[in-house]
Amino acid sequence: MAWPTTPASTANVDSGSDNPGLARADIKQNIDNVNAIIDEFGEVAITAPANGEALVYDGSNSRWINSGAAGTRAAYLTFSANTMSISNDEYSIVNSVSGVDMNLDAGTYKAIITGIFSAQHNNPDPEPNLETLKLRNNTAGADIDNIAYAQIMHTDNDEHRVYSISSANSFTLTTTSDVRVTFTTDIITDGSVSFNISIKLFRV
Repeated sequence: MAWPTTPASTANVDSGSDNPGLARADIKQNIDNVNAIIDEFGEVAITAPANGEALVYDGSNSRWINSGAAGTRAAYLTFSANTMSISNDEYSIVNSVSGVDMNLDAGTYKAIITGIFSAQHNNPDPEPNLETLKLRNNTAGADIDNIAYAQIMHTDNDEHRVYSISSANSFTLTTTSDVRVTFTTDIITDGSVSFNISIKLFRV
């Protein structure tokens, strides 16, 4: 079956003086249209619909259900610090707009991550390096994937390094999860980092 495209006429039912008996063909057309919609969609199970949800197909149960809307979600993450003591620990970047992680529904996502990361040390020994940059599932307490970056600039005495972030990461969440960006550096003391990162999330 296919989605119905033939509308039924209301010419014989839109006035008090009309004879409904003349609308038998139109009633039949409406019945056919409804049956075609049922055949096209099959089983539909909608539970507690929420604003922004969409009707998606659940292949495991062969039915249509309401779920988080497919499309684009964007979180713009920024962080800067004038002085931060860093000792190979893991630091987290959270959504600067709301001050919390990105809370994502279960599903498959593609993240386009771009930005600039700057690491500075006031003493050239050791050199300031960005060691890891990752997407992390904070709910599960596990890393999702590495975020790609490349060094684009350093000072003559290697006290300051700048990195360009350009990464495309695909991942699947099995449950609703808080996702964040984490990084590690090898700055020991008297160093600082600053960065501006943009993340665009596509639900696929």
